[in-house]
Amino acid sequence: MASFTRKTYHMEMKNRLRRERPVRNLESRLVFHYSRIADWLGTRSWYQDDAVTEVVKFLISGHPVRVLELCCGTGILLEDLSKAFPKTEFVGVDISPKMVERAKDRLSSSKNVVVLQQDWIYNLSSEWNGAFDVVIVKNALHLLDNIESKLRDLRRVSRDWTNLIIVETVSPNADANEFVKSLFEIVDVDQLKQSFFTERTLAAVLGEAGWFMAQNRPWHIKQHIDTEDWLRQKCPDHSTLETAREFLAGVRNVRVRQAMDFFSQPGIVPAQMLRLQYIARHVFVPSRPQVGMKKNEDMQLLFG
Repeated sequence: MASFTRKTYHMEMKNRLRRERPVRNLESRLVFHYSRIADWLGTRSWYQDDAVTEVVKFLISGHPVRVLELCCGTGILLEDLSKAFPKTEFVGVDISPKMVERAKDRLSSSKNVVVLQQDWIYNLSSEWNGAFDVVIVKNALHLLDNIESKLRDLRRVSRDWTNLIIVETVSPNADANEFVKSLFEIVDVDQLKQSFFTERTLAAVLGEAGWFMAQNRPWHIKQHIDTEDWLRQKCPDHSTLETAREFLAGVRNVRVRQAMDFFSQPGIVPAQMLRLQYIARHVFVPSRPQVGMKKNEDMQLLFG
């Protein structure tokens, strides 16, 4: 089947799937999706990356009294942090009941952690107003609608000196970001991913919400996803899977192939794809002039 014909057919099937599925808001779609893949995520090395945990530990300076992790998933990061900072009180929040269940099981012996099923901070009681020294958001910003508003809303639970630690997947350059958008147009039937970031666009979003990086430059950690394994979880049917494979095999842009660590030849589905993690500490600044960004978005990787 010709590539154009296959893509056209796939888009028709994708639209039909959307029409046939119950109408659900983004919150409901996220709950369904992450409850479905909770156990799968918990077994993937890139989800449990110790290098990410070590950087987050490093960025948590001093001895915070309370730390909030939003979208905490199965509690992998909370488990390590609660051991590293035994005198700190940790609160984990996630929208998925299955993720929360897995996190509570993992943290059942931890005396300094509470895990709650919540949507962002909106159901946290007033006792948590101004309560947290550190807020962590790990690989969740791309799922948020009204992202600037939600980032500003974090001020309710923050102190004047609160650090916001962001861990987020970013594209290494603008070409790679366009590639990721095109791939998700194929595989993301439920339209979960709301934003596609480069380091530059992520900094702009955070800055618009009043959060600015409190270090010279972010950390970058390279992870690699097994392409076939990831596709089988993302694609809802065989047609979508075949279309995604064909798309990946057809990528010929050298900047994309190099940036995404495609080591196979064009015409072959790459065995792995880069998942680049941006990690940085931010502080809230009510009003600050915009700072010019460098035009070249290619980044120096601090971890290979």
